[in-house]
Amino acid sequence: MIHSLISACVYFEEIVVSDFTDSNCREIERWLRKEGSCFDWNPIIQFVCDLEGKSRSPEEVEQWLRQTVKQVLKCDVQLTNPFHPLTVELADCLTASLCLEAACQNLEMYRCALQRPGSAP
Repeated sequence: MIHSLISACVYFEEIVVSDFTDSNCREIERWLRKEGSCFDWNPIIQFVCDLEGKSRSPEEVEQWLRQTVKQVLKCDVQLTNPFHPLTVELADCLTASLCLEAACQNLEMYRCALQRPGSAP
């Protein structure tokens, strides 16, 4: 889901998107390539632009977002290295949208999972 990236894309030069399911990763990649059968995020982008009072058009924000997303990776927050077998560099910002809540059975698992993506290799 790209809804949380719409606001972030103007503040970062590079965004790495991750998801647990292969199908979600493929859908994001299809959207990035502008494949005709992908999910239409235009109404969501328009809504966020309206909420934020953006001076840029939703089309400009969409283009900016596509240019800013550099990678789409598979991620399993329960692994010590959530991006195994890849190693991802430390990030300036990390956002999560319902993935940790769904993957973790208790507060301790949640805390561990939250620390993993931001840990140095």
